[in-house]
Amino acid sequence: MTAGMPRRAPWLLSVVVPCVAASCGGADATAPVTGGEPLLSRVEVRGAPGAGVSVSPAGVTLVPGATVQLQAVDAGGHVVSASWSSADAAVSTVDATGMVTAVSAGSAPVIASAGGSTASAQVTVASAVHPTGNEIAPGEDIQARVDASPAGTRFVLKAGVHRMQQVRPRDGMTFAGEPGAVVSGARLIVSWDRSGALWSAGGQTQEGAAAGECEDGGTACRLPEDLFVDDVPLKRVARLSAVRAGSWYFDYAADRVYLADNPAGHRVEVSALPWAFGGAARGVTLSGLVIEKYAAPAQQGAVQGTATDGWTVQDCEVRLNHGIGVRTGEGMRVLRNRVHHNGELGIGGGGAGVLVEGNEIAWNNYAGFDPAWEAGGTKFVRTRDLVVRGNRVHHNHGHGLWADIDNIATLYEANIVEDNDYSGIFHEISYAAVIRGNRAARNGFGGAQWVDGAGILVSSSRDVEVYGNTVTGNRNGITALQGDRGSGAYGAHELANLYVHDNVVELGAGRQGVVQNNGSSAVFTSMNVRFAHGTYRLGSVSAPFLWNDRAVGEGGWKGYGMDVDGTFTP
Repeated sequence: MTAGMPRRAPWLLSVVVPCVAASCGGADATAPVTGGEPLLSRVEVRGAPGAGVSVSPAGVTLVPGATVQLQAVDAGGHVVSASWSSADAAVSTVDATGMVTAVSAGSAPVIASAGGSTASAQVTVASAVHPTGNEIAPGEDIQARVDASPAGTRFVLKAGVHRMQQVRPRDGMTFAGEPGAVVSGARLIVSWDRSGALWSAGGQTQEGAAAGECEDGGTACRLPEDLFVDDVPLKRVARLSAVRAGSWYFDYAADRVYLADNPAGHRVEVSALPWAFGGAARGVTLSGLVIEKYAAPAQQGAVQGTATDGWTVQDCEVRLNHGIGVRTGEGMRVLRNRVHHNGELGIGGGGAGVLVEGNEIAWNNYAGFDPAWEAGGTKFVRTRDLVVRGNRVHHNHGHGLWADIDNIATLYEANIVEDNDYSGIFHEISYAAVIRGNRAARNGFGGAQWVDGAGILVSSSRDVEVYGNTVTGNRNGITALQGDRGSGAYGAHELANLYVHDNVVELGAGRQGVVQNNGSSAVFTSMNVRFAHGTYRLGSVSAPFLWNDRAVGEGGWKGYGMDVDGTFTP
C-alpha cells in the first residue's frame, strides 16, 4: 500500500444512489464496489432500457418548480443529442437540452427520441412541500435562535431578506426557506454624500482578508468586498482616481466607499460578512434558501463547509458571493442548487464522500480571478470518493469541472459541460478517476493554450478511465499532459494507466492526444496510455493527433497503436 493511502479495499468507490424523494430528507443509499482491478469502469451508466437509446436517470420525483437534467444515452454509454417531449405538460415541461421543470402534482413520462429510437424517464411531481418548523422572521437574529435551541431543531426562514446573518448551527439542525427567503451578507446603504463627481457613504468598517491572483495582474480581485447596484456587482478598482461609471472604490482607512453612478432610486449594497453558514456541526441541512452577497475571501465559501461533516445543501440559489459559493466538507451533499455569478468559483473544496449532483453551475468568476490560478465552475482538492453527476456547468470564466491535487476515486458522470472559457472537465495531479457519459461542448475559447481548452483534459494523473463521452466543438478534444509535477499523497503524479475509449469526438480545428513537457518520452513508451474505439469527426487540421512529440494524421495515430479499431470521418 502506498504511504499515506487510507485503509480500504483497492479501487473502492462508493456509488451513491441520488436523492429523489420530495423531501430528500434521508441518507442516500451506498453500494461499495470493490476488487483488485480498476473496477470503477464496471459501474454502468444508468438508464431505462430502450431500443438503442436510454434516458438517465430513468425516473425522478420532484416538487413543483424544481428542475432536473436528463440525458439520452446510446447502447455504448455515449451521451447523444435527442428530441425531447413531455407526455403531460401540466405535470412537467422539458426544454431542447433535456432540462425538466416540475409544474404540478402528477406523474408522466418525458420522452427522448434519437436515431429512430425512443426511451423515457418517469417524472413524478409531488404536492408542494411547505416547510414547517420554528419560524424566523426577517430582522431576527438567527444565531440567537440557534443558541437558544437544542440540536436537531428545524427552522423555517420566512420570506424576505435576512440581512447580515452569520450562523453556526448545532448538530442536525435544518434551515428551510419559504419561497423568497434570502440570507444576505451585505449592508444596505441608504445615506449618501456627494463628493465632487462621486458619491460616497461612510460607516463601512468591514475589511476582509486579501487572497488570490487576479487575471489582469492587479490587486482588486483579491479584496473580498463587493458593491452591488440593483443586484449587479460593480467593478472594484484599486485607486480612488480610477473610479468611473460602473466601478467603485473602498477606502479602508476612512471606512468609506465611493462610486460614480448616482445611487438615487437604486438599491445599493456592500458585502460585509465572510460567510453565511459554517462551523463544525454535523448533519446540517440547508434547503430552499437564497444565499447571497457574502464577502467570502478567495478559496472560502459563503457556505463554509471546511470543518463540517455530513451537511446537505439542496434546492438553494447561491449567488453573488465573492469567493466560492459552496465550499464542501466531509460527506457533503450538494443537490439541485443554482450556483451562479459568484466571484471566484461556484463550488469547491475537499472532503471524503462528497456528492455534487443535479446543480446548475454557471457564470462564475465575475471578480476577475486568474483561471490558471483558481476560478471557474468548480475546483476540488484532496477529495476521496467524490461524485460529480448530472450537473449542468456552463459559461464559467475558467474550467468547468476541475479536480486538482491528490483527489482519488473521483467519478464525473452524465454532466453537461458547455461554453466554459477553459477546459470542460480537468483532472489534474490526482489519481484514480472515471470520466464517463458526459457531454462537453464549446469549451476552451476564452484564453486557454496548447492542449488546454479541451473538452476533457487529464494532467499528470494516474489510473484514469475516460469513456462514453460526447465531445464536440471544443478548442481541443480529449487531451492529456505529462509534466514534471512531483509526487503526492498516493504516489507520483504521472499519466500512467490512462485508458480513453468509446468516446465520440468532433475535433473541428482542435487536437487530440498526449503531450509532455518534462523532457521524458516515458509517457509514450512505458506508462500504459491507450486510446481505443473512438468515433471521430475530423476537422480542418491535417494532423490533429498528438503522440510521441509529433502531430500526425489518422494513419500516424493508428500507427502508434491508438484507436486502431476507431471510426474516422471528415
